[in-house]
Amino acid sequence: MSAGGGWVKKKGQGYYKLGLSVIENEGYYGQNGVFLSNLDTRLVTASFYTEHGLSDRVSAELFFPFFMQHSVMGVNMDEMSLDDRTSGVGDANLGLRFSLLENERLVISGSAILGLPLGKATLGENMNLFTGDDEFNQLLRMDVSTPFGTERLSGFVTLYTGFNNRTDFFTDEFWYGIETGLGLAQKRLWLIGRVNGVMAEESDDLAMATNGFVTSMSFISYGVEAAFYTSEKNGISIGYQGLLDGDILLMEPNLQAGFFWDIK
Repeated sequence: MSAGGGWVKKKGQGYYKLGLSVIENEGYYGQNGVFLSNLDTRLVTASFYTEHGLSDRVSAELFFPFFMQHSVMGVNMDEMSLDDRTSGVGDANLGLRFSLLENERLVISGSAILGLPLGKATLGENMNLFTGDDEFNQLLRMDVSTPFGTERLSGFVTLYTGFNNRTDFFTDEFWYGIETGLGLAQKRLWLIGRVNGVMAEESDDLAMATNGFVTSMSFISYGVEAAFYTSEKNGISIGYQGLLDGDILLMEPNLQAGFFWDIK
């Protein structure tokens, strides 16, 4: 959902995006990680994301899934027909990004982000649907970006790393990844690719899987996105996100679309 790179939005600048993502799967993870192939699931998320400049060196960030609908349809293990759905607000992220270094060749920023448990982990008729994991976490992250190219053909590369402190019975995590973007047609079209990784601080052979959440989880995902400016400040985007590696995970793709406003 990010605007791209480690650049901090300066005062008077901002990036604002309304997004929609959809995940559909022919199968469902129930209690204790049991996979039920005869239950189909769908998770639809409508969200708002922003990076808004508070000063020339500090910007605020917010990811707010204001509507999530989680549904499951099919036949359960007792051969009973099941058609259950729930909806509500999802877990939000709120944080600050600080500019540590910025020049023509190198940009370094640090972020402190709070994961707010606004969603619920036990919803639906059987209490096995969710709009969040019911867990408060704190993420410290550092981004290092470099721009390249010319006015006609330009781009950027970003490396990042972070540590996510999780509460309750969840295991803390190390985050890492790379993102690259290429601007075409005088920067009206941006093509972006990402690889993101999450590594649990301690591997837990007895990790529990309840309502789609695993207490100790490691995975590598990838994503591609195309963003097109329909005007100087407005644009549309489409994206696709999938998984390269992981355990006890839903391997179905995440399809995304959005409208954004880029105030410079």
